[in-house]
Amino acid sequence: MAHSRATSNAFPAGVSASKMTVCRRARKPPAGLCSEGRFTASQLRRNPPSVEEGGRPVPATASSRRNVRHRHCTWTCARVAPSHARGHRHRLACRGVVLTWVEAGGWSMVVGLLDILPTWVLALGVMGLIFVALEAGFRLSHRRPGLDEASALQASVLGLVALLLSFSFSMAEERFSQRRDLVVKEANAIGTLYLRSGFLPEPTRGEMRTRLRRYVDLRLEAYVFVGDRERFTQLRTEADQIQGELWSLLDAIVLQQPTGIQTLTTQALNDVIDVSAERLSAARNLIPDTIFVLLLIGVLGSGLLLGYQPETHSRGWICWTVFTVMLTAVMFTLLDLDLPDRGRIRTSQQPLHELRQQMESIP
Repeated sequence: MAHSRATSNAFPAGVSASKMTVCRRARKPPAGLCSEGRFTASQLRRNPPSVEEGGRPVPATASSRRNVRHRHCTWTCARVAPSHARGHRHRLACRGVVLTWVEAGGWSMVVGLLDILPTWVLALGVMGLIFVALEAGFRLSHRRPGLDEASALQASVLGLVALLLSFSFSMAEERFSQRRDLVVKEANAIGTLYLRSGFLPEPTRGEMRTRLRRYVDLRLEAYVFVGDRERFTQLRTEADQIQGELWSLLDAIVLQQPTGIQTLTTQALNDVIDVSAERLSAARNLIPDTIFVLLLIGVLGSGLLLGYQPETHSRGWICWTVFTVMLTAVMFTLLDLDLPDRGRIRTSQQPLHELRQQMESIP
């Protein structure tokens, strides 16, 4: 039988391109040859032909899965509906959209939006997503009620969510404790420098103590405006300028002082500058966004499985509400504990307030 050369879009006579088939290997094919024509393997994958048997076209429906072997051919063809090919193209298109969105920085925009929105708006959004997952699970249970492994999978997902929550709370509590300890450390460092500046002669002693009082005021005010990026940056810049002025004042006279005073005052000023940088670094050291994304995916997955109840015909609104409210409260307590610039859980600045009062008693 003579073989005719076919292009990527041409098929032999009697072969319809609308009824598509997918070819599976029965054994290794001889360079992609097919008894219906000469096709390469890539052509068969992109646009596989349908098969005629006995002069009649075989219906290409999803239910028709009977295998047909081409004469003189090493390929076994299984007919599938054209809608399956369209679904494959749709999945490829969606995958391309997701990749384009990620490459364009879409995730960064979402994270930026989360930083702007108030916490209560985010909480309502998460509650809505959990209710949607519960409703989706309920509807799925009546469309496909035969998923026997759903209960076991539900316990596994809930255990995974509990593990992620405990891990995240441990990370957030560690960072919160670090920020709290750094406040005490900074108050001690500033107080030490304030007292040791008394070893210096006038007018350097008075100028340094005046600037230290202003420095403490700036640190307290910066904490109040930590959520206002512009104002916080201005206050931090002014505090850095005062650090430079303190160093210039000390540098101008330190060589004229005894060695012990030089060491004590210089070390105290270094500690003040270092702890300021440590506090800024601790404020930026948050739980990675990936942890929160995994936690949200786990919560939505558990909601989907919790809503899967094929044996019931009514929605358990009370259980759904308790589940949604408790999970949302736990998640946003974790978020509140992790973020130092929003929410009700704040790092106490009482050591700095007490230091400022003590400075007034020692002019």
